[in-house]
Amino acid sequence: MKLIKGPKGTVVRLQFIPAAIGAGGPSEEITLIRDKIKLEDQAAKKSVINYQSNGRNLKLGVITLPSFYMDFEAYQKGDPDYRSTTRDVRNLITELQKEGVDGVVMDLRNNGGGSLEEAIQLTGLFIKNGPVVQVKSSDNKVVVYDDEDAKVLYNGPLVVLTNRFSASASEIFAGAIQDYQRGVIVGESTYGKGTVQKVLDLGRFIDSSDPVGELKITFQKFYRVAGSSTQNKGVTPDVKLPSALTPSQFGESANPSALPWDVIKSTNFQKTPDINSKVIADLNKSYQDRVKLDPSLKKYISETEELRNNLTQTRISLNETKRKQEVEEAKKREASGKLDTKIPSKEGVPQELLKLDDEYLREGVLILSELATKKIG
Repeated sequence: MKLIKGPKGTVVRLQFIPAAIGAGGPSEEITLIRDKIKLEDQAAKKSVINYQSNGRNLKLGVITLPSFYMDFEAYQKGDPDYRSTTRDVRNLITELQKEGVDGVVMDLRNNGGGSLEEAIQLTGLFIKNGPVVQVKSSDNKVVVYDDEDAKVLYNGPLVVLTNRFSASASEIFAGAIQDYQRGVIVGESTYGKGTVQKVLDLGRFIDSSDPVGELKITFQKFYRVAGSSTQNKGVTPDVKLPSALTPSQFGESANPSALPWDVIKSTNFQKTPDINSKVIADLNKSYQDRVKLDPSLKKYISETEELRNNLTQTRISLNETKRKQEVEEAKKREASGKLDTKIPSKEGVPQELLKLDDEYLREGVLILSELATKKIG
């Protein structure tokens, strides 16, 4: 980070080897102009996907949420128009409802978390008032944080997309939606960041004119309303998609000193009738059918398996001749794996979705379409 940061307006060049091609592959370089990161860059965004499925014209909304943010500076100044995750998503859902969407995908992939309060308030847009998360302190005291607003902004079909880098506040939101059976979680198991830290300045305790450093202490732990911790294990999706990442390499479980997963007493909360075990079973059956028949999904699974193998290769040769040979072999493997961009259609999969180059999003939309057309349950 010290090398990447620098004066505004200056250039930084990053050289890297793409994981998809493997450690032996050729490097690439990107050039960035240093600048202040704006809140808008991490703000929620929406899009709409239109297509026909099962004889019905569907309009499905997708909300991409990179983080759980709040403009604390504007809030403290009393700005009535301060930006926050919940405020932005509320506006986006209202706009989608005016457009007549039949369902919503909340895309939390690579969302590393942020404001706990925003995670609680965002959950409240989809459920009636009730507990959202439990926080246990090091003195074993448990505090339950509730959504106190009985109003529900959106009660239609809901899918939440997660991956291994959905962490902290993302896991609180996804866990609550799953526990309330309000929506379907689709993707990878989340990161497993279920602890809270605070930093102590050791200068408060040591009399020294020189800086003596800081100490980071874990003093709280998050638990879902059903009692399960999000620590270490994360949130397990209802429909699990292919993953190149293993728990031993990525996520909280990859840390040898990570606190363990555990369970405390469940809170009192009212599940919705939206999702049940039969709905989940039917969705998984439909997914497995696509695994057998959908060429796009087959291709993605194959590429994911290759990527998983590539991620286990962490060494490259420093011998120039051998290194050049590694690069050429990697290029040949990459070229041989490229398929025709004209992916053949399959009965039951709309051509509009086959055009999506984001396989996770495509699967999320397909699952949402089944919920919207009531083909399952």
